[in-house]
Amino acid sequence: MNLPILPLELLERVIDYSYNDERTLHAICLTCKALVPACRLHIFNRISLWRNNALNFLNLLCHYP
Repeated sequence: MNLPILPLELLERVIDYSYNDERTLHAICLTCKALVPACRLHIFNRISLWRNNALNFLNLLCHYP
């Protein structure tokens, strides 16, 4: 069975519409690697760094640019 292929731009619009639903954004990240950057834009739109989590965040950025 052939599934229809949706344009990436349309999928990114769906992601943009879901900007405030972090659970949905995480679920979308698990569906396709191509959608991860668009989801990360919303997931990491605001971060708080403290002494105890700054190193973890740096490691995240180094391993998953």
